[in-house]
Amino acid sequence: MISLPTAGAQTPVDPEAYDLNISKGVVEFGKGHYEQAEALFTQALMAKPGDPDAQYYLGQTLIRTKKFTAAELIFRDMLQADPTSGRALLGLGISQYSLGHYRDALTSLTAAEKVLPDDPLVYFYQGLTYHELEDFEQSPGRFLRAMTLSPDLAPIAQYYSGVAYYRRGVLDEARIAFESAIALQPESEEAQAARELLAETPRAAPAGPRRWSLSFHVGSEWDSNVVLVPQGTQPPGGSTGISKQHDYRTVLSASGDFRAIQTETWTVGASYGIYQSFHRTLSGFDVEDHSPTFYVQHQVGPLRISLQYVYNYTLVGRSPYLISHAAQSLFTLTEGSRTFTQFQLRYQNKDFQDGRFPLNSARDGKNWLAGVTQYLLFADNKGRARVGYTYDTDNTGGGSPTVASPAGTLENADWAYTAHRISAGLEVPPIWTMNLDLAFDYYRQNYKNPNTFSVDGLTRRKDNIYAFTGTLSRNIAKNLSAALQYSYIRDQNNIDVFDYNRNIYSLILTWWF
Repeated sequence: MISLPTAGAQTPVDPEAYDLNISKGVVEFGKGHYEQAEALFTQALMAKPGDPDAQYYLGQTLIRTKKFTAAELIFRDMLQADPTSGRALLGLGISQYSLGHYRDALTSLTAAEKVLPDDPLVYFYQGLTYHELEDFEQSPGRFLRAMTLSPDLAPIAQYYSGVAYYRRGVLDEARIAFESAIALQPESEEAQAARELLAETPRAAPAGPRRWSLSFHVGSEWDSNVVLVPQGTQPPGGSTGISKQHDYRTVLSASGDFRAIQTETWTVGASYGIYQSFHRTLSGFDVEDHSPTFYVQHQVGPLRISLQYVYNYTLVGRSPYLISHAAQSLFTLTEGSRTFTQFQLRYQNKDFQDGRFPLNSARDGKNWLAGVTQYLLFADNKGRARVGYTYDTDNTGGGSPTVASPAGTLENADWAYTAHRISAGLEVPPIWTMNLDLAFDYYRQNYKNPNTFSVDGLTRRKDNIYAFTGTLSRNIAKNLSAALQYSYIRDQNNIDVFDYNRNIYSLILTWWF
């Protein structure tokens, strides 16, 4: 029932993932590709837990894939957050009807009718429920109201009305209803059943949807200080490392996902992501990154467990830069209608390559990471706030010398560190058609050994990194979204070669298929 976010993400939440996946899910839902839509809406919920739109679409998708128990749980969660939600009451009533809990379904649908008096599905499922309870006096009136509000429901509503009249022995009315169903859709299954005067219509199982998805992104960026590669891994210091120059770049990326196993509680799949940047003048900082991923997810009550293996191959300036292997897990615990907690664990082996940066391989090491993030939903679950803490450490095998190597000489000892990150985020409820996301991070790195780029060769490096990102986005078509993003990064460093400010302005367009 669940699926992972894009490979290689190191933070629990990607603010852009929600817009991307919810939009793709709606498109696939409209096409009848329900298994694929289920995975996309699940990813949207992982990016924005408790979002009522993602919950509603996921619940409706689960109904269409006949995972009625899971759908019922989704809609009950929505009601816990908002007991007056008409969509949640309607979805709960449909789920209960599908599970055969007809009395409960009528209770939910009656409550939904008070909130959604003009929703045809309320009356349609009331009619179906009365039909299953063999209350054929009540069902025709409900079907009539449904087809009046939505003519698209008329063929099937006429058929079930005919069945009700037929069971009551009102044959003239039954004949009129059956003839209307046949005239409206002569080739439909309901028309065939009407011709045979059957009390029930066998429904054909929907065709199996695709188990794969694709997305493409293109962006234009201006960077005031080209110093970092995409996932935050810093090049070595010195004249070949941190350029402290500004430049424009074009960013292209694509991702694909294939789910070999996808059930109500299990998902097993693989994904592949590729990133490519092209600088206008600083081509030595062009980045190419490949990240195949294999993942397994399991849902156990309120706990979602995600395990994945991520391989990264990164080139900088068209030369090998980094090869890494990571095993990581994400545990998402739903505590209530408005709070969620995510726990992250990761082990990463980093194999740096000599090429664009001489002696880069001196940085080889292993990284351990552990983090926790708490989420709070507000404004009818349309807004979200988060705060989190992450600890990570790099062990480069450099030992603990009391004095560094001669100045400017790279060695393993330069890169061993322990670090603490405090993060916060705020997603503002949509204003008109615009979505605003704000994020702030403070990252403190304490390096374990004297740094060879220090003046005296005795100073241990300390980084205080402040990062702010603001993103304004909206969907401009069914399969196209646009975003404006601003990022500011400040590294207050006690060693001059690593000290910098950075401003990035981005325009990002995203297509999905």
